[in-house]
Amino acid sequence: MSEPYKATKNVADLRGINMLSRNLAAAFATVSVVAMATPAYAQAQQFNIPAGSLKAALDAYAKQTGRQVIYKMDEVRSARSKGVKGARTADAALTAILAGTGFRANSDRSGAIAIVRGEGAASTSAGEVLAKSATSENKSAEIVVTGSLIRGTEKSVGTKVATITRDEISKGGFGTVPEILESLPQNFQGGISEDSRTAANDVNLAGGTSINLRGLGAGNTLVLLNGRRLASGGRRGTFVDISSIPASLIDRVEVLADGASATYGSDAIGGVVNIILRDDFEGVEAGFRFGTVTEGGAQEYRTSLTLGENWATGNVLVSYEYFDKENLSYQARSFTETSDLRTLGGDDFRTNFSVPGNIIGGPGFAIPIGQDGTDLDPSDLLSGQTNLFNQNLGRNLQFENRRHSIFIAGSQNVSESIELFAEGSFSQRDFTRNSPGQNLTLRVPPSNPFYVDPFGSNGTIVVRYNSFSDFSSILSSDGDTQTITSSLGAKFDLAKDWQLLAYASYNRDRLRTVSRGLDNGALNLALADPNPNTAFNPFGDGTFTQNPSTIQGISVTTDIGAQSTIKSVNMVADGSLFDLPGGSIKLAVGGSYDDYSSTAFSDNRLSGLTESDFDRDVFALFGELQIPIFGNENARRGLERLIISTSVRYEDYSDVGSTTNPKVGLLWTPLDGVDIRGSYGTSFRAPDFVELDTTSAANASFIFTIPDPVSTTGTTAALLLQGNNSELESETATTWTVGIDVSPISVPGLELDLTYYNVKFDNRITSAIGAGFGSILSQEARFSSAIVRNPTQSQIETACAVDGTFFDFVGGPCLTTPIGAIVDFRLINAGVTQTDGLDFNLRYVLTTSEFSRFNFHVGGTYILNFDEAFDPTAPVTELINTVGNPIGLRLRNSIGWNHDIGLSANLFINYADGYQDNISNPERKIDSWTTFDLSLGFSTGQKLRNIGLDNTTISLTARNLFDNDPPFVNNANGIGYDPENASALGRFISINVTKRW
Repeated sequence: MSEPYKATKNVADLRGINMLSRNLAAAFATVSVVAMATPAYAQAQQFNIPAGSLKAALDAYAKQTGRQVIYKMDEVRSARSKGVKGARTADAALTAILAGTGFRANSDRSGAIAIVRGEGAASTSAGEVLAKSATSENKSAEIVVTGSLIRGTEKSVGTKVATITRDEISKGGFGTVPEILESLPQNFQGGISEDSRTAANDVNLAGGTSINLRGLGAGNTLVLLNGRRLASGGRRGTFVDISSIPASLIDRVEVLADGASATYGSDAIGGVVNIILRDDFEGVEAGFRFGTVTEGGAQEYRTSLTLGENWATGNVLVSYEYFDKENLSYQARSFTETSDLRTLGGDDFRTNFSVPGNIIGGPGFAIPIGQDGTDLDPSDLLSGQTNLFNQNLGRNLQFENRRHSIFIAGSQNVSESIELFAEGSFSQRDFTRNSPGQNLTLRVPPSNPFYVDPFGSNGTIVVRYNSFSDFSSILSSDGDTQTITSSLGAKFDLAKDWQLLAYASYNRDRLRTVSRGLDNGALNLALADPNPNTAFNPFGDGTFTQNPSTIQGISVTTDIGAQSTIKSVNMVADGSLFDLPGGSIKLAVGGSYDDYSSTAFSDNRLSGLTESDFDRDVFALFGELQIPIFGNENARRGLERLIISTSVRYEDYSDVGSTTNPKVGLLWTPLDGVDIRGSYGTSFRAPDFVELDTTSAANASFIFTIPDPVSTTGTTAALLLQGNNSELESETATTWTVGIDVSPISVPGLELDLTYYNVKFDNRITSAIGAGFGSILSQEARFSSAIVRNPTQSQIETACAVDGTFFDFVGGPCLTTPIGAIVDFRLINAGVTQTDGLDFNLRYVLTTSEFSRFNFHVGGTYILNFDEAFDPTAPVTELINTVGNPIGLRLRNSIGWNHDIGLSANLFINYADGYQDNISNPERKIDSWTTFDLSLGFSTGQKLRNIGLDNTTISLTARNLFDNDPPFVNNANGIGYDPENASALGRFISINVTKRW
């Protein structure tokens, strides 16, 4: 192809296309236009265009045929063509060149040919390609890829960024952001979820959901919205709740599963998830989605409306979403219906805190069923028997949720060199949380009118009881979370290609809810009350109706609130320094100031109002440099491209000191279609506010007699320290990756990428509390640094002086009570985690005709090692392929078919490898799990206009098509599966309709 016909070399030659406006030319720096004198296209010609890059084939075709060919350079850059040989007409030759590439040709009356992506492109003309490119190409030059600060880079140098597009979200049938990210093999489900077993604790009262890349913890995955941090959620502000982000507003999700503190600062150890919302839509779009499980209710609804307008110097977009989801009860699934798992091949995990209850002492007595406790005789009690209670009653696999979300974005050029922009969002999620009954040890005196004494002692009777039946009316709690994001900024075009980006942002996450519990003092008074009309009756089978005023007097409602905010000011400038033979050296430098705050309160009639308030300031300086050693202008054999990227970030925290984190990346293209990449860097996570809180409400110490296998008596009096640590430092990690991306010229449509990752996570904030009070001394080798045997008086005095409340369980003060050990359960910087593995993807596009294509994809993560130690000197524990920990192999594969008439079908195959139940005795094998998702879609395009259904997309999706239950796990929590590695949702059917005007 001769140089005058390349827009990248001489935009003035766009005059050959008389249908285009000359003033578009400057926008098409990456659009190639090829034009020659026009011969007779219908005549057969001899073609000899070899297999290779699609760009080279199109250039050769244009040169031989003289046709005007227009394509976007960035789109066809990595595409491969089989070429064409032999006698063909010009049209037939072009069809052969495009076969299997995923592109098609469209022409208009001028004779110009537009090369566009095949799917849905039937009505795109050459003029429209260039006209639409005017905006998109300029926007491409502005895009900053996740993991980089420099505009317009083709990819994050050295690392692999996975992108989930809006089209892929639609084909996957995902209705929420958690569903989207659960499909990622790199995202470990363990941690924060809306399962009420995790939501019942004070961390996640709202039933939020977090992201946990690499299984390193939710706090070690950085979540961004449009490239900016989000405020943390939950009662303690320890994770970003992604369930408040509206899925219908998403343009794409970019996932960088690599350390990125050199770019973004704290938390980016496991990686970065950047959720990018739509901001340049034009027209009106309305959507409706309905979904339901096929067993157990749990229906959900989603409606959305988006309006956008673009004009020559700016744009505005407004979008709204409403989402409503019903709860899903544990009783809706056979493997969670009861905590007695014997019918499934497991153990009975029911508890003797039951209703009817159990009288403790002697042989033990079960209170019989079939009576209400008002006329019970000691002879009616069941000696030597035990009532067992299903602890899954009242629990939910998912909360009832209702959410309203609105997003507004706009930009305006106020001059040729200044653009102002603003965006903001508001989301309110109302939830209903159900809680199980409370386990109670009741001491019933003879004064109780329902008193029954099987011992004849006329003394206090101890009953193990569950409050579920008596307090079921108060076990449901409502609450809401509100999330606000906002930013206001400007872009300033400086000299040459330099640009300054400056913006301020404010983000907030607020929680309001109630927690319901019992007043033990009032309960004891009700047990001692001699009045049968107002006393509490613990001897029934749950059918006795307790006096409502008695229940009300025992009940305690605690109002709970929490709020986290981030106020930020950011500035970054980037552009080219000077040119090398391989391209322009590019630099980005900047700084930021962040003000973090977190407040929380609880208020009830017993303890009154308690409040906490934390804040920190963070000042940062950062920079990134990209050096192209080899590029298009100086490429040579074995060095088609070589780019080195270096970045560094310095951060100074007002409470935990400063840290500096570098990263280096390399991208090497030894030959066309092969990229080799690598990265090395350090990352960190600053302690959460609550981890530094050492107030009396957060910390405590106990003197307690605990089991001790070394002691001659079998027990030891130990001083136990529990709580947080104000001296905590930042966690640190070293991460490195090496990978390869292959698009072989000889096999057009085939793409392969493979990445090896390695993370060494040091100085982790950890605690020995996981060992438990009762077994800590039997695991002394593992937790030796937390145990002090035969402490000196000085060590005892130091331990007794720590912040917090002292509880005496052995009858003496802290300083003078004889103790044999000090066990420190407080948080410390000691833990070590090391993991490495492989991420891989294989894609192939097969074009079976001019209008029909098949897409094949195999993708997954294979974890080689996942080891953990309490401290650097402790024995290493291998966690991979064990219950509640990451599984070695996860796959998400797919087969798709698309036709240009608008039809599509996609089948997804999800696979989780088998692993080991290391908790049961004896250990047992856990089966692998395979599920299938099916999606069928139809896009009308300009069809059905006569009935108003043009530009309408309809999709039907079935997730877990064959309703495969998760593999059985003999889970000690009384559920027959592993919620960290499987879903209990079952088959879920959804239909989605989107109409655009």
